[in-house]
Amino acid sequence: KYAVFSVGHGGVETLVGNCRLPLTQYGGMKWAKTLSSLDSIDAVARTTDGSYYIAGSTEGVIYSAGNDIAVVKLDCVGNLAYSFVIRTWEDDKALGICPSGDGGFFLTAQTKEFGDKSLHGWIIRFDANASIVWQKYSQRFAKSPKITDGNGLVALDEDNVFELDADGNVVRQNKYSSPSGQLSLEAVSATTDNGWWVAGVHNEG
Repeated sequence: KYAVFSVGHGGVETLVGNCRLPLTQYGGMKWAKTLSSLDSIDAVARTTDGSYYIAGSTEGVIYSAGNDIAVVKLDCVGNLAYSFVIRTWEDDKALGICPSGDGGFFLTAQTKEFGDKSLHGWIIRFDANASIVWQKYSQRFAKSPKITDGNGLVALDEDNVFELDADGNVVRQNKYSSPSGQLSLEAVSATTDNGWWVAGVHNEG
């Protein structure tokens, strides 16, 4: 089972397996939704209007060698706004999802959709109609994506933090290290003064 928890003004929402169970502040369930298009859930993001973007995996069709990425959008009461599957020839996995400032969203993933069969990072920006605006491939794996004031994206890759503008160009990036032990960054968020909040795990060497 997969579980994601978030706390908002209206109470607590929890996502367990393929069911989203929003709870009131007293623990009562507001609604439940079964997402039959997903075999697993990898990322969830809540928008300012209370709707949800959910990214996960679904079994590939005959021509696919592995799992494909499925994206679902629900409104604030759990009704399906849309859903779609990104089909490739290889095994793909969503790493993160976040709304953009124009009604669309960013999806970050990993894919083997290259001839060398090694894992590559994949960042896609969608517009409000879920059409692809641009997509980028790289050796970088973008996780914990967050929107910036400039409608761009800030995300993590192990011990790196990098920021893209609204067109997908790299604006800046920083590599963080520890003089003693191994540092693994786990979460990032853009601040109002053009900075970053970064959290991670430090293992002593």
